[in-house]
Amino acid sequence: MRVLNSFLNNISRRQKVKSVVLLALTLVCSGCLLFNVKGQRVKSLSGNSTTPVTPDTLKIADPTIFYANGSYFLIGTSGDKTVTEGFKLYHSTDLINWHRVEKGANTDYLALDSSHSFGNKGFWAPQLLCLDTQGRDEQKSSAQMPAFLLAYTANEQIAVAHSSAISGPFIQKDGNDGFLPLFNDGFKHIDPFIFTDPVSRKTFIYYVKLDHGNNIYVSELKLNLKNSFAGQANAPFSVVLNTEKPCIKATEAWENTAHAEWPVTEGPTVIYHKGFYYLFYSANDFRNPDYAVGYATASSPTGPWVKASSGPVISKKNTGLPGSGHGDIFQDRSGAYYYVFHAHSGSAKVSPRKTYLIPFKFMDKAVSTKSSSSDPLTQPARVQMDYQHVRPLLLTH
Repeated sequence: MRVLNSFLNNISRRQKVKSVVLLALTLVCSGCLLFNVKGQRVKSLSGNSTTPVTPDTLKIADPTIFYANGSYFLIGTSGDKTVTEGFKLYHSTDLINWHRVEKGANTDYLALDSSHSFGNKGFWAPQLLCLDTQGRDEQKSSAQMPAFLLAYTANEQIAVAHSSAISGPFIQKDGNDGFLPLFNDGFKHIDPFIFTDPVSRKTFIYYVKLDHGNNIYVSELKLNLKNSFAGQANAPFSVVLNTEKPCIKATEAWENTAHAEWPVTEGPTVIYHKGFYYLFYSANDFRNPDYAVGYATASSPTGPWVKASSGPVISKKNTGLPGSGHGDIFQDRSGAYYYVFHAHSGSAKVSPRKTYLIPFKFMDKAVSTKSSSSDPLTQPARVQMDYQHVRPLLLTH
């Protein structure tokens, strides 16, 4: 589902993103396949014709999608020079045709830029969240609380910025020591995914820690509501000390096809489904055509994680697209699941990476003895991707 999966579970399923704290990252209608042919009449996922346009495939890597105010919003790693400056933002009403968000006459608008936030290079893998303080004691007035947060990577560290509007601008408060990253343990960290457990209501961050490889970890987060947004320098979150736990590292053959000395697992996304937690992740270097997506399951948000025996569920073998990986889960308005991801520009060219989405289902065969379809399962469901309906996302000018 980035998902969008995740800031708080009692908002719009992703009144997510990715289902839970986190965020509310919802979306999509199902429908007919689109083709990236310039000048043709493009159809939405619902099958309704639009006026003729001249589309091109959207070129955003590490994408995440979030639903707000009747539109879908997409953000990710840019494939041009703005990767050193911040993040572009795109919106859509049908999940296929996308337009860049602008502010007034500013056609080069960035939803987050380096002049108002941590980092001056390598703006990667953001996650868009909606902050929900319902039911908490330290509530602030709506004028003091930002509606949206952006967790992101810059300078190979993780930071969190905020905005009162989905379109930004996202900023950080500048403290005495300047803009600060979330971690300060001497390691590099990338690819944040914030998730609130619907069972315990604790908030966690999943991330990649660079330590003899790109390995996925989880830590608990504390929500700092008191002074975070009322002109104070405090971050909206702080990491709870001594809560870090390892989640995933490359141990399977498909996860390191190049036999690299620095193995890579990255791009975590977590979702809760009927009693189990599903951690989707990518493996191999992103420049490797074998870059692919797998998943692991656990009965706790901190693991231990058991990798699916089926191997990767998204790869060049089943999508036909080299370098398929690193995305986010979200649900459409009808509740259907999708994974938005990037792939290589072509068979002989990695960048700029292009953006796609694929529908999937949880195959709930191991049902409990209760009759309700929402009851917990006795074992994790199998994830089934719909490879016949991989769709490019189109940038409409």
